[in-house]
Amino acid sequence: MKKRIAMLFALGICLLLWGCENDKITTDKEAASGTTTTAHTSTISSVESTAASTTVPTGFDINMIRSDDIIIDYPKFPEYSAKINAMIKDAALRPLEIHTIYNTLDLVNEDLWMEIDYEIKLKSKDFVSIVFSGVSYLDGSFHPSRHFYTLNIDLESGKKVRLIDRVVIDDVLISSLNRAAQKTLEPDIYEGYMDQRFGYGDEKELIKYLTNADTYDAGNHCEEFSYFTSSKVGIVLPIAHAAGSFLQIEMPISELTMVDGQ
Repeated sequence: MKKRIAMLFALGICLLLWGCENDKITTDKEAASGTTTTAHTSTISSVESTAASTTVPTGFDINMIRSDDIIIDYPKFPEYSAKINAMIKDAALRPLEIHTIYNTLDLVNEDLWMEIDYEIKLKSKDFVSIVFSGVSYLDGSFHPSRHFYTLNIDLESGKKVRLIDRVVIDDVLISSLNRAAQKTLEPDIYEGYMDQRFGYGDEKELIKYLTNADTYDAGNHCEEFSYFTSSKVGIVLPIAHAAGSFLQIEMPISELTMVDGQ
């Protein structure tokens, strides 16, 4: 783990100029929209504004956790069970939980600004895949934190689905990942990816982390995630903050070996 952190740090220095430009774009967008990362005292006591939920024509409701400085949007599906909708809500609140755990955060007395939104990547009769993304800032931090995480649910079993549950994580996947990275990334970013696999060092270590992707439980907060569309598998990898915090690469399902022919 220390070796990987050192690699990420070294890569962050190499990509600092690119990251600064990326941060400038983010700042410009915030200025244009009138938002700011200046933290204010946050209280989550005003919790869940289901009364303010907006019904949209795609068959689900937008629900949110909202306080003065914390907005977390997540979908609620009327046709799904209470258990599955609770799983979606719990997943949406993941960054807030991490802040609380690692910063011993007292939301009444600490300054935290957070905005999280979502995108439904796939919704079928037996499967749903959701991507959550956003940004937060804790007063006194060196920079804002970017968040990008996912949730996949098998609607028939009511269980979370990890990458390893659907895709065989082997050299075939790594080869497809490499090809997709080359097509997706800017040349200098791709060069960094190929050089150190963005801090993983080599393909064997990358396979190890991908095998653990989508794991989220007490004491085990992975940073590697997956999502699914009708034709592709998306992989989310953590990278240095200066390089953008997360790398998102999509691979055609036709190139991968799926578990039990899925």
